[in-house]
Amino acid sequence: MADTENKGPEDRIEYLAREIRRHRALYYAGTPEVSDAEYDQLEDELRALAPDHPVLAEVGAPEAPGLPAVGLPTKRHRIPMGSLEKIAEDRLEAWAEKAGPLFIVQEKLDGISLEIEYSGGRLVDAITRGDGFVGEVVTHNAVYFKNVKKELGGSFTGSLRGEVILRKSVFEREFVGADFANPRNTVSGLVRRKHGDLALNRHLEVLFYDVVAERREFSTEREKVEFLSKELGVAVVATYFDQDVAGIRRIYQEYQGTAGRPGKRFALDYDIDGLVIRADYIASQRELGASVNNNQQKTKSGPVPVWMILRLSCEETTPRWASASLIRSHNNATASVTINARKLLLSMGTPPEWKSEWYQKLPRWSRSISLA
Repeated sequence: MADTENKGPEDRIEYLAREIRRHRALYYAGTPEVSDAEYDQLEDELRALAPDHPVLAEVGAPEAPGLPAVGLPTKRHRIPMGSLEKIAEDRLEAWAEKAGPLFIVQEKLDGISLEIEYSGGRLVDAITRGDGFVGEVVTHNAVYFKNVKKELGGSFTGSLRGEVILRKSVFEREFVGADFANPRNTVSGLVRRKHGDLALNRHLEVLFYDVVAERREFSTEREKVEFLSKELGVAVVATYFDQDVAGIRRIYQEYQGTAGRPGKRFALDYDIDGLVIRADYIASQRELGASVNNNQQKTKSGPVPVWMILRLSCEETTPRWASASLIRSHNNATASVTINARKLLLSMGTPPEWKSEWYQKLPRWSRSISLA
């Protein structure tokens, strides 16, 4: 470790911020050096030492430091797109007592966040997350995404917020061997291209989860999701309504799985890396008193986020046979697949014939491993 890491609190804070930015840039470039858990430890330590540090508000931005500048115009968001607070499962109940009583639970897609503005029912602009307040205008690409509507029924004016994804089956069919590393990295590159490619953009799609509408008030998050799906007719993220803490835990276990049963997320045709939990009642959120950063609401006892991420573990509680092929669910690192696949096969001592059969079940973009 660098000497500056151990000189004092201020040096440690500077070191952590620098490392977070560096690893975030590597992640978005498709060449991560650390696991999700190691990255989270850096972020958690910085939050404990300097909870208001600006780097914490940057976490998750697709335009992370280190990405090449592409010269796109920028625009301010209607909906602030701050980063979400992560929560460990053992802290869930304490958080829920302050933010509850009811919640909605949604899949946290591993794609690129996008805000799409409409005026009078017509698409105006599509904007990337950027720094959470200002993002890059990528309308020239978004209008060709598979399920983005250029016109909505009625005269809707407002903004939709969603996640751009590329389904794993589509990546396997259309992009493997075409100089694209993985689905997440492919989305990041295509969304921000200065000169879009219609043939490629048509494979991307957006799943929506939030809305701000002029002349329309919502009392619950459920109303928002149903407005998106039923009135606007857009595709929405998989959502579970009216959940209490027991319901959240049950859904988490369904997705996470156990030592003897693979989690639901392994059967999905797209990558997720957690579950987003939202306090359902908008009035309850407002009573807590809004704060700009990280979707947090202030109380006398401190900040209480109304949106949280319950992170899904890739390794610890996943069946051993699944962990190697699915370790890519967040960082998509071929190196991680290589290391874990070799470790798994060697430790199990299985015959070469079985190893070959198992190897063939790995996605093609994860097969750069040696079984020798």
